Amino acid sequence: MKKRVIPVLALAMLGFGSYATTYMVVTQSDGTVVEYDVEEVKEVSYRIDSIGNGNTNPDNGDVVLSAPCVAMCDNEFAVKTLNVVGNNLYAPLVAKFWDGKEHSIVASTEDGSIVIYDSNHAKINIPDGVADNGTIVFENSVGSSETDFIFRDTRNLLITHDDKDLNKFNGQRPDSTFVDEETGKEVGLIEPKETIISKYFQSENTNGNFSIFHRDGSDFIGMSYEPYNGLSNPDSLDPKYPTVFGPFGEMIAKGEMNPNDFVIKFEVFVPSDAPMKGDALTIGFFNAVAGESWVDARRYCSCWQPSIARFPKDENGVWDNSYIYCDAWSTPDWITVTIPMEELRYDFQQANYRANPQGNRLATDGYDSEFAYYGDKVNGLPYFSKYTKYKDLFEGESPLDLGDASITGLSIVMSKWDCPEYNTNGRHPYIAVDNVRIVPKDNNGGVWPMFNWGEPERDFYSAPVIDCK
Repeated sequence: MKKRVIPVLALAMLGFGSYATTYMVVTQSDGTVVEYDVEEVKEVSYRIDSIGNGNTNPDNGDVVLSAPCVAMCDNEFAVKTLNVVGNNLYAPLVAKFWDGKEHSIVASTEDGSIVIYDSNHAKINIPDGVADNGTIVFENSVGSSETDFIFRDTRNLLITHDDKDLNKFNGQRPDSTFVDEETGKEVGLIEPKETIISKYFQSENTNGNFSIFHRDGSDFIGMSYEPYNGLSNPDSLDPKYPTVFGPFGEMIAKGEMNPNDFVIKFEVFVPSDAPMKGDALTIGFFNAVAGESWVDARRYCSCWQPSIARFPKDENGVWDNSYIYCDAWSTPDWITVTIPMEELRYDFQQANYRANPQGNRLATDGYDSEFAYYGDKVNGLPYFSKYTKYKDLFEGESPLDLGDASITGLSIVMSKWDCPEYNTNGRHPYIAVDNVRIVPKDNNGGVWPMFNWGEPERDFYSAPVIDCK
């Protein structure tokens, strides 16, 4: 086939459908020359994007194609549709899902189950029969690549709502009705859960049941994994693994991995009609063996607060903590959130997350280089930096003979003290949470560092990771 050279300018015009020709020729990364019909070219805009990114042949302006690579997905437990971001997403594109043995379940642009928005964004209609715990392989005419993230990763689910065995170890639920110990009042959702779901949480990607965090007037609400607390599971039933690291604990004990190689993940859905506005969830460990309460996890925790908090200054340029402005934050559907282990801090309850001028806290308006942080260099260290030998966490005559057994339970807690905005009365945010798990890092899921006050390090929608490593 004779190679035709199409100038970059003409190629850009062609991408908009205004260049009069019947076909174009593209030089692939392996040197192969491929002829494309103009109508096929109009279906995707990757070629214009590639020119902007400099991925052109410097000699003649031809676009050089590469294998597709997907860096992130929006929801690791999606049911019907999966949005992805990455590089070189152009037609024809194939996504191969895991069937339990191999990547044999196919979606493609050819059958219409993959829709390409541009070279970095695509939506996949998930085929039937996809199994849990598999990566996704993406292929085009040049080559293929495999995702780092595992789709529907159930290897170490701790808090779930649809697994009868796992549910035996789940204790507190944030949307249950109970009597507040301090006030003596019955608290719970302001409407029946079924009504709230029908109003706010209609989604084709809802993966079974889930819990809803809300502001109900109580001091604390939460959800918990309590494998050694007889109140949450039968005394005769022992959990399969001794710590929240589950099947990965043995690898840590052998020194093959350390706790900071892992992350806490879960899916959230926050409706725009009931958004978060400074509201925070604390995530951390507690000593279930010693009978500690799920609330005690606030001593060893991180705070997830994705709505941007702005701290004003007075006329003299001094921080004014009398009021903090927080943007409303919501999600278009279910998304995956990631909490790196480095985000968990010691003795966090000694200084509530709400930013006020107390002792060792500093605040910022989000625009200066100085962010709020823990001033205590000892208690402010990441939780697992305490251990010089990570295997000390797991060794002993019994896996539970630990010097510090506080990693046997995990909870997510919402407290009235953990919202930067002081005035929370009258607001009713709803935060749906499901599939809490601890798994190895894979660079997927949104990350909002605790003291960035809402500025994401990584977010599928506002700060996506496009390039694959």
